[in-house]
Amino acid sequence: MAIPIRRIVSASKDDAQTVLSIGAQWESLRAAYWGHHGQRAKSDECFLRAQKYELELEDFLEQSNNR
Repeated sequence: MAIPIRRIVSASKDDAQTVLSIGAQWESLRAAYWGHHGQRAKSDECFLRAQKYELELEDFLEQSNNR
Protein backbone atom coordinates (compact mmCIF):
# COMPACT_ATOMS: atom_id res chain seq x y z
CA MET A 1 0.00 0.00 0.00
CA ALA A 2 2.99 2.30 0.27
CA ILE A 3 3.18 4.74 -2.61
CA PRO A 4 6.63 5.96 -3.62
CA ILE A 5 7.10 9.64 -2.85
CA ARG A 6 8.06 10.51 -6.42
CA ARG A 7 4.76 9.10 -7.72
CA ILE A 8 2.83 11.19 -5.18
CA VAL A 9 4.65 14.34 -6.27
CA SER A 10 4.13 13.69 -9.97
CA ALA A 11 0.41 13.00 -9.48
CA SER A 12 -0.19 16.18 -7.49
CA LYS A 13 -1.61 19.40 -8.85
CA ASP A 14 0.52 21.38 -6.37
CA ASP A 15 4.21 22.11 -6.76
CA ALA A 16 6.72 19.56 -5.50
CA GLN A 17 7.91 21.69 -2.59
CA THR A 18 4.38 22.01 -1.22
CA VAL A 19 3.64 18.32 -1.58
CA LEU A 20 6.87 17.27 0.09
CA SER A 21 6.56 19.69 3.00
CA ILE A 22 2.93 18.73 3.64
CA GLY A 23 3.86 15.06 3.42
CA ALA A 24 6.61 15.50 6.01
CA GLN A 25 4.29 17.40 8.36
CA TRP A 26 1.50 14.89 7.95
CA GLU A 27 3.70 11.88 8.61
CA SER A 28 5.23 13.60 11.66
CA LEU A 29 1.74 14.19 13.04
CA ARG A 30 0.83 10.57 12.39
CA ALA A 31 3.99 9.43 14.16
CA ALA A 32 3.10 11.53 17.20
CA TYR A 33 -0.46 10.23 17.19
CA TRP A 34 0.53 6.59 17.05
CA GLY A 35 3.28 7.11 19.61
CA HIS A 36 0.78 8.73 21.98
CA HIS A 37 -1.51 5.71 21.60
CA GLY A 38 1.25 3.19 22.26
CA GLN A 39 1.55 1.94 18.68
CA ARG A 40 5.34 2.04 18.54
CA ALA A 41 5.73 0.16 15.23
CA LYS A 42 3.25 2.42 13.41
CA SER A 43 4.85 5.49 14.97
CA ASP A 44 8.31 4.45 13.83
CA GLU A 45 7.04 3.73 10.31
CA CYS A 46 5.46 7.18 10.05
CA PHE A 47 8.58 8.83 11.47
CA LEU A 48 10.75 7.11 8.85
CA ARG A 49 8.36 8.17 6.11
CA ALA A 50 8.50 11.77 7.37
CA GLN A 51 12.28 11.63 7.19
CA LYS A 52 12.08 10.39 3.58
CA TYR A 53 9.86 13.34 2.70
CA GLU A 54 12.36 15.69 4.34
CA LEU A 55 15.24 14.18 2.38
CA GLU A 56 13.32 14.45 -0.87
CA LEU A 57 12.48 18.06 -0.05
CA GLU A 58 16.13 18.87 0.64
CA ASP A 59 17.16 17.24 -2.65
CA PHE A 60 14.46 19.13 -4.53
CA LEU A 61 15.49 22.46 -3.02
CA GLU A 62 19.14 21.80 -3.71
CA GLN A 63 18.39 20.97 -7.35
CA SER A 64 16.20 24.06 -7.67
CA ASN A 65 18.97 26.28 -6.32
CA ASN A 66 21.52 24.79 -8.74
CA ARG A 67 19.46 25.58 -11.83
